[in-house]
Amino acid sequence: MVWDVIRRAEEVGHHAFRETLLQNIEVEAESQRGYELLAALDRPYNAVRRMVVRDRHPRFLFLSRRFPRLVQVANQRGEAGLIVRGMSERLYALRRFRTYVPIDDLPRYVWNYLQDGDEGHLLQLVKRVRKKLGKARPDYVVLWNDSLPLARAIVLACRKMGILTINIQDGIYTDAGLMHGDAADLVLVWGHYFRDMYLESGRRRPEEVRVLGYPYRLKSRRSGPRNATPVVYYLGQNVEAFREELLEAKVETIRALHEACNRVGFRFLYRPHPRVNKSVVRQHLPKLPWSPAREKLSEALRKGDVFVSFSSTSLVEAALRGKLAIQLRNFDFPTSNFERLGAVARSFKTISELDEFLQDLARDPQVIESPPGVDSRYIDAREDPGDRFLRVLKEVEAGGH
Repeated sequence: MVWDVIRRAEEVGHHAFRETLLQNIEVEAESQRGYELLAALDRPYNAVRRMVVRDRHPRFLFLSRRFPRLVQVANQRGEAGLIVRGMSERLYALRRFRTYVPIDDLPRYVWNYLQDGDEGHLLQLVKRVRKKLGKARPDYVVLWNDSLPLARAIVLACRKMGILTINIQDGIYTDAGLMHGDAADLVLVWGHYFRDMYLESGRRRPEEVRVLGYPYRLKSRRSGPRNATPVVYYLGQNVEAFREELLEAKVETIRALHEACNRVGFRFLYRPHPRVNKSVVRQHLPKLPWSPAREKLSEALRKGDVFVSFSSTSLVEAALRGKLAIQLRNFDFPTSNFERLGAVARSFKTISELDEFLQDLARDPQVIESPPGVDSRYIDAREDPGDRFLRVLKEVEAGGH
């Protein structure tokens, strides 16, 4: 439950993953101090809701609000609730009068196990999850990963209770290997390319992996004309969390790309990964222009013209939204060539290659207006994700999975 994800991460080159995961678990366990106050809200809310809302089936529980369109259509078909942590996810459920299952108290069981090695803590964790799920009585539990300790505990509890678990792909899987999708009953992926990854690895049978397509609704291929002065975003990733020595390479990449944009008269903005240590980059690059602190990804994708990254899922989303997406594979870390997969316009191995491309782009900026789309075999975004989700559910129910 705990060590399998660490072993998997180390197999694909994420050598600092163990330390990062343990730090996160410690923070989550410490945050439980405020859980009692939140629990005072949970009990009366769910009690009142059960009294005034009639039962509807099938019942879905989604781990967090990560897939809003899927939650919406699931609630139209039956009843959709959330598995929540913290106040923001509770407020999301409260505003929509949705049932929710709080799990703020669960990380402490994992943390206690890490402190003394007593597996009894993990047994108590699964028992506690079963008790929570027993009150909600879901038919389906939908996850965005099934490898982290709490998600594994949820899958184990569901298996004992006869609840079907579905893991939905929530990021790009590269040639480095698959991190998620081993535990849940079903895996829903973004395209046939990722389905083939599971089947060729031998980790899943064909009936256990279905193509959902891109699970987020795309409003348009492109919104509005390009900026008079092209805006280039570098979409940062927390690569140093997986290999500490990559921090120096990341800082140098940001510096060099900023300088390259200045030379051709493009505006450069660095958008950091939400979990990155921003102070470290600021210390090395004090004059670096950053994207606004409260800017949502959707705003950045609307305002920018050119997007550059190593292997960020957001880079492919930029391409899906009709923006010029460029991969820079200059880190000593395994990844896929997105251009060969039909996911981005260009893929370069060195900053000098990208520098030459930016110079060409400055001479002919019209290229920004007509980037190639994303190959539907890689990511299928041709259909509303809610419609496809419902169709997959009907197929599963008809097949008696």
